[in-house]
Amino acid sequence: MRVSLIVFLCCVTFTVAQLSLQFNINSRSHDSSYAGLAFIDEKQNMHALMSQKRESLQFEYHSQMGDNAFMYIREKDNCHRLNVPVPNALLRALQEPLNFIAQRKNVVDSRILDSKVAACVNNNTVSYLTLDDGTQVVLCGDKEIPSRIIGEMFEVDISIASFTREHFENLLQDFNSCDGEKRFAAKISQSTSKRTLERKVQEGDKLWFIDYAKTCRFEHMRNNAECVHMDKGFAPPAKTCVFLHGVGQTLADKGPPSPEYPDYWGNSHMYTPQCKERIFIREETKDRGWTSEELQKSFCNVALYGSRNRPEKDTVIRNTILFVHSMGNLILAAAIKNGFCEVDTKTTTWYSLMGPYAGSEVVPLLEEICEDAQTGEWPVSKAKLYRFVADAGGYCVPHSIHPYHAYATMRPAYCDHKHQVCLEELHDIAGDRINGSMCGDSPYGISSRYSAGLKILSEIVGYGEPNDGMVPLNSCMYASKGAKFSVDFNQPNYLSAINHSDGTCRNGDSYWSEGAKPCSYLSTRT
Repeated sequence: MRVSLIVFLCCVTFTVAQLSLQFNINSRSHDSSYAGLAFIDEKQNMHALMSQKRESLQFEYHSQMGDNAFMYIREKDNCHRLNVPVPNALLRALQEPLNFIAQRKNVVDSRILDSKVAACVNNNTVSYLTLDDGTQVVLCGDKEIPSRIIGEMFEVDISIASFTREHFENLLQDFNSCDGEKRFAAKISQSTSKRTLERKVQEGDKLWFIDYAKTCRFEHMRNNAECVHMDKGFAPPAKTCVFLHGVGQTLADKGPPSPEYPDYWGNSHMYTPQCKERIFIREETKDRGWTSEELQKSFCNVALYGSRNRPEKDTVIRNTILFVHSMGNLILAAAIKNGFCEVDTKTTTWYSLMGPYAGSEVVPLLEEICEDAQTGEWPVSKAKLYRFVADAGGYCVPHSIHPYHAYATMRPAYCDHKHQVCLEELHDIAGDRINGSMCGDSPYGISSRYSAGLKILSEIVGYGEPNDGMVPLNSCMYASKGAKFSVDFNQPNYLSAINHSDGTCRNGDSYWSEGAKPCSYLSTRT
């Protein structure tokens, strides 16, 4: 069935009146949802309170003073203030209800391949636009203010909307501000910035909901009634995908390889339709670092899963896509050095995710923090931050002055004399075999329970260069041998505004930034 969808093709400059909203944001492919309130004042600043249901986090956000913004993250009774960029796309999406009735100049007549958009089109007044950063959204509803905003990654359900400040302040009574006695609402009157925003939509924009590759390949998005007519033109997946994790897994995490591993890899299995099958390793990687030959052999055995009918002595990895995170890259490179397995570069691709090929300056700091945690000799100026890292990070061996051994093996220039191997030897081994890398340059990354800890860790390490909270950018890029990195996730070498944890896809894609799409990166790798 072909349906008509009204599309904005104008370029409009507008001034936004004040608006308060109560809303829920749900990920379309990830176990993540937010309940929130937002107020957009007459000066076009946004003030919002959002609670992330899955991880019991509360975010308190204020944009003001031009392009500056700050956020509080509340975890239980602890509040952490962070300076953050203004999320213009989020601001725009929440402002758009004020512009729902607008000039409409064209109609798309095409198959709607996205199930959510199809349902919206069938039952509501619909409009479509592209936001500042390229994010595309569909607005649907039967009134002046839409009841739902649908994006490729998210849905926003608007339950209550009002054009008055008083409505917002009444809703605030159910929330606690991180400023204690300073009322959240008082910040609204302190906002001084006024921005004029332009909405731009290009006629040639590629709409995700009519794109087979962006919809029909994904079970959680496909409108089966339409996609089934188009499936025959696309070849079925032919390769096995192997996921090798990094540092930080405990004995309790260890288990047999499995077809999913959401605790570490999130919904990676939903983002990789190019895979014939998937296998996720589950090993202990805190007491054992990349020098462990036991780990190396285990990683090779799982990497060979797609060639499981091979002769026993054949240890070449064929017809496989390898997704390898963090220290997992060092384990695999060391295994190749020791002859436990090899990569057939003609039929197998290896994608390195946040690999620490030159180690990380975080290791000496962790050694200091773990020692101070036992002796109580915290630096006075850093005591609160050190205690937070020690308690929340899980880096220190209980009742010991040492970090877990796996972290120690990622000290820059580390050598293991027992096994006669040095970190410096591994980047060439990996570099000759990897087909692409994803590196992060934002310690805060995608909002999650890891964001505050990695942001704070980055600040007290003082890397002196962009980093993902755990790994500096140069270390991640070290094996890429000068390859050019792009902020486009469709490219093999992807520089993303994410942190070390985000690189596993466990926190999903960013709803609001095209520059933070780690899961989408996985979906494009073949």
